Amino acid sequence: MNKIEAIQNIKKVGKFVDCQAAGSQFQDNTIIYGRNTLGKSTLTAIFRSIQTGDKKIIEGKKTFGVAGSPDIKIRFTDGATRTILDFNSNQWTKGNPNIQIFDTQFITENVFQGEEITFDNQKSLNQIIIGEKGIDLNSKIQELQTALNELTEKKRQLTNNFNKLLPSSDYGNITIEKFCALPETTDLDVQIKAKKEELQRLRNKEIITTTIRKHLSFFSSLSGLDFNRILNSRINFNPEEINRHISAHWKDKDASKDFLRQGLDLTKEEKETCVFCGQNLNAKELRLLESYELFFKGEYQTLQRQVQQIKKKLDSANFENTTNLLKADFEKYSLETELTQEFFENIILAFNSLIKDFESKFQDLYFTPSNDYDSIFEEPLNALIKEIERVLEKYFPSDGKTISQSQVMSEIKDLELQKQRISKAFKDICQEFEQINNSFNSKRTERESKRKELEDYSLEVFDLHKTSINYYLKRMGANFMIDDLQPIKKLKGSDERLFTIKFYDKHLVSLDSENNDIPNFKNSLSESDKRVLAFAFFLSLLKHDDKLDKKILVFDDPFSSFDEERKRDTIQLLADVKYQKEGIEKKPLQKIILTHEKTFYRDVYLKSFSDSSTQTIKIEFDKVIDGINTSKIAYCNIEEEFPDDKIIAKIKRVKEIHDNQSYSEKYDGDCRVILENIFKRKYYFLLEDAIKSRKSVRTFTTSLEDKYPTEDYNKLLRLCDDLNIELHDNDSDPSNGDHGSVLRDFFECIEII
Repeated sequence: MNKIEAIQNIKKVGKFVDCQAAGSQFQDNTIIYGRNTLGKSTLTAIFRSIQTGDKKIIEGKKTFGVAGSPDIKIRFTDGATRTILDFNSNQWTKGNPNIQIFDTQFITENVFQGEEITFDNQKSLNQIIIGEKGIDLNSKIQELQTALNELTEKKRQLTNNFNKLLPSSDYGNITIEKFCALPETTDLDVQIKAKKEELQRLRNKEIITTTIRKHLSFFSSLSGLDFNRILNSRINFNPEEINRHISAHWKDKDASKDFLRQGLDLTKEEKETCVFCGQNLNAKELRLLESYELFFKGEYQTLQRQVQQIKKKLDSANFENTTNLLKADFEKYSLETELTQEFFENIILAFNSLIKDFESKFQDLYFTPSNDYDSIFEEPLNALIKEIERVLEKYFPSDGKTISQSQVMSEIKDLELQKQRISKAFKDICQEFEQINNSFNSKRTERESKRKELEDYSLEVFDLHKTSINYYLKRMGANFMIDDLQPIKKLKGSDERLFTIKFYDKHLVSLDSENNDIPNFKNSLSESDKRVLAFAFFLSLLKHDDKLDKKILVFDDPFSSFDEERKRDTIQLLADVKYQKEGIEKKPLQKIILTHEKTFYRDVYLKSFSDSSTQTIKIEFDKVIDGINTSKIAYCNIEEEFPDDKIIAKIKRVKEIHDNQSYSEKYDGDCRVILENIFKRKYYFLLEDAIKSRKSVRTFTTSLEDKYPTEDYNKLLRLCDDLNIELHDNDSDPSNGDHGSVLRDFFECIEII
């Protein structure tokens, strides 16, 4: 696995104008000391440029006033294999994501900016916490979302084409979704024709019903006339004998026969003599009287009258024409009937036969037909009447519950739409629409599945990080913890929060409030607290990185003078970085720690990194080139260059007094000695005369006024007052708070010097 073996050279980058560092070997643990402004941040920038592959990071730090491009060569090793990473090669731009860096840029991008935690900070931190697996899932979700957006656009374009071909307003604002969902029916022309016929019937209802009822009335008038009985009726005498007698004996054979009825009424029952002539009645005359009696009973006349009446009705009926008109009207108005052509032909034949038989009956009342008109005419006639009534009821219900014309028109539109649906142009559109929809639904289902997978994974990993972050915060003595650490789901807007902060297990602190009247991130967390929070996040990321054994870790100033009380814990946490799960333990491939704190530099080495796997390096002044104070990288012997002398012992003692708040112990003398020693070591040649004159810190401070910003200079003078330097002893009795404040300023002034 590739790790950094050495920096061969850095040229024309920041203070490294011509830095040849071939002899400065890196080890598994490499600790680098460099005072501020000498190039420590530049070195971190080089590591970040290697990490990202972004050359602009280096180009932006090109040395002022020096011609030519930056030149950097870093040697990497993988066992016995060595490779040179050259800034001026394409290999540099590939980047190396296995380098992880904790510095101010990590803090600014992922935790807080200045005095606030922005939503961009949280989005970035959210991405880091979900890790490679979460990012991969999120990437797949974004790919699926992109595909869904493309499908949506295709659907939009297809919908536009559909609306151009089939204006939605023509068909009740039909949508492409509803249109493509229409069934593909094959007999649409028949259905459309039927519906149009139905519409036509509704429009001509009055005409149709009047016409059909007129036919019904005609056929009903022929029903129940008892054709069969009349045709088969018989009389029991022969009227010819009476006619022959009248022809033979009457002067006017057409005269009324009523006087004969009178004669019959006057004739005695024994019928022995004639009432008119008194002569005896013999057998011949008696038969004639019997015929007269039968004649005057009315049977003959009644039958003759019935036959004549029905014959007259039948002759005027025009049955065949009316029947054909009924058939024509059924067809004209699209009234479906169960009666067949054969039925109509048979009933017309039966009627014509009926007319002929009545003609025969009229001519001869003794005529008997061969047909049974009950079966061949009466029954079909009644069936015809019932069918007409059924047809009327079917199409024009007596209860008035008929479908409206507008509803039928709507149904016609629907059928016409279905007809359009099966046309080639629209079948192609619907086929494409179905493909888009199927693909869209499939990808949406997959996206939701990935979202659920990401949500479940994120909740699990965020819970792990919450536990470890709060462990690190507690370990470093923070009096606050993070609470409600949850993944950001939308990753847009600004109404979501990745976490909250809680002090003393119960007091919530707002992350984004600008109201200084309430506790918020700005006014409740010190600079030290904010940095500890960021460091805890970074350590938690490392703790849960299952590829930690492939990572090069770079810590740029993980410890600040503001965190003096946390130094020991910081060193131990740096030494103990590892991934551990289910019996598997992984340690970083390489750790590089950069600091400007001398005591921290020495303590890191002595307390946790003093074995053979550790290299100590320093960044120091090299020479002046064209007016530029340049820097170089070299090996550092900590024991020789950072001895644990009396001054350091005094610093430790004062620090212990400050940490333990044991202010009953005198500390001002040690503070004066420490300050004098630091001034003498740093500015000996500038203060040589004052030193020979046995002057102290106040004189040193005033002599160096032009070396410090006004604020720092005033802070140094104020400290001289507090420590009674070059003044008479002060008889006042400071409070513990005053002591704490003085010692805090004391350590800040050491940093300033």
